[in-house]
Amino acid sequence: MNRTDRITATLLALLLLLPSCAAAKPEEEESETSVTAAPQTPVPEEVPETDPPEYADPGKDYDGATFTTAAIDYYSQGGGTWACQSYCEAYTDETTGEILNDAIYERNERVSDTLNVKMATFSLTSYETAGTEIRDALLGGETSIDLCLENGSSLPTLLSSGLLQNLYNFEKTDFSHSWWDQTSVKEFTFMNTLLAVTGDISLGISLSPITFFFNKQIVTDHDLEDPYTLAREGRWTFDTLIGMSETVASDVNGNGKADLEEDRFGIALEPVSMAYAIYAGGVKLTKTDEEGIPYLDVDEESIVSMLDVLAPFFNETGVTMFSIKISGYTNVFRELFLPSLMENRLLFYDNQLLVAMNLREMDSDFGILPHPKRNEAQETYLCPVSYWWATFAVVPKVNSRYDLTGDMMDAMGYFSQKLVTPAYMEKTIQGKTLRDEDSLEMLDLILSNRVYELAAIYDWGRINSIFGQLSTNASPRFASAYKSVQKVSGKALEKTIDEIRESLGQ
Repeated sequence: MNRTDRITATLLALLLLLPSCAAAKPEEEESETSVTAAPQTPVPEEVPETDPPEYADPGKDYDGATFTTAAIDYYSQGGGTWACQSYCEAYTDETTGEILNDAIYERNERVSDTLNVKMATFSLTSYETAGTEIRDALLGGETSIDLCLENGSSLPTLLSSGLLQNLYNFEKTDFSHSWWDQTSVKEFTFMNTLLAVTGDISLGISLSPITFFFNKQIVTDHDLEDPYTLAREGRWTFDTLIGMSETVASDVNGNGKADLEEDRFGIALEPVSMAYAIYAGGVKLTKTDEEGIPYLDVDEESIVSMLDVLAPFFNETGVTMFSIKISGYTNVFRELFLPSLMENRLLFYDNQLLVAMNLREMDSDFGILPHPKRNEAQETYLCPVSYWWATFAVVPKVNSRYDLTGDMMDAMGYFSQKLVTPAYMEKTIQGKTLRDEDSLEMLDLILSNRVYELAAIYDWGRINSIFGQLSTNASPRFASAYKSVQKVSGKALEKTIDEIRESLGQ
């Protein structure tokens, strides 16, 4: 059973919970702060194996050895801005009756029992500092870290440091298994080396896909075509997004001005939304040659055609809420964009899938969609991820326990696939707002079609950042912008290649 089939099977299992969950009364809902409260819904049952079991117990007894995973840990800090920051993907102290928390706890118990190990966590303070924290710890002589779950935006700090191992050295780990994201294996394999990989082992990778949230009440009020039907039939495109957004935008208070907290808008955006759109439209900036060496291959014609459609839309006053043009908020996403969607003043909001966990108490119904396609000719939806939130497994060179680490990575991946990923899906759709068959189908589509771009992680010579810069101009000139960074981007990529070669002793 491949990864997509497993996601579909999990979603079907969750769908069976819908009738009983929909009948729950408000007073029966769980208290997330109570240790003894019963959960609103049970932890989803493990997806049954329809094929011979993919995971085989290695039959190893590691005699209580400690295995330490470094991970970003807002859980021990009492949470953060977003609901997902109430969890640490590596551990939790106890069961609480809360579905995702308990799934993480049970995953660790199952892994520990299977291999007879003690799992420990090396806590990292924040997404912003995770890379430097790990680098400084390793350079400072820290030897206890066996595995790191590192967010993508921090990866360059480690990938170029010479501190990481080639994951292909771990012969015990078969990266063709369904709990490893095969797209990540392909995209992060270069020069016969795999330095980072993701999959079910990473909760962060499920938090990070760029998702289009939409307000169902606004769709109904304006008699718009069903967004789910559009997506299902391949008609959810840039032009469709623009047309629907322009249709609903309105000067509600009639004062002739765009009032952010009173009028109705089509969509809320930020500069990086342009880069997401370019990648969702099928552009890849980085490819590899026959020797597996990455190189830049910029399809200027495709990029220009997309910018010509999207840039005027991004800057359409009264239709878009554009973060870079808004002031007066400490966090415009939480303080303006989210309330606008929840209060029926915003049709679309594109952000990470994790936002769904903050919408559970929304009175009006909302739905989720993948990122729109460039046009109907594009064969499939492509779902970029936010590298601020997406996490990847990397192994420091100080770890020489190859058998233990290989067995641990596979066990953590497998039991996460069986327990944590289904619980996350259930947590994401929990509550009346997203409990429908269509949203489950879209969730499957989003999680099954993640795409990655090395240039978005490394941003060589600001080759990725130029999309955000160009997004603020309704008539952007990509050719001149690209020319201004082309040489320095090439040199920065060459430096990265040299650093990796040196790290590998080539």
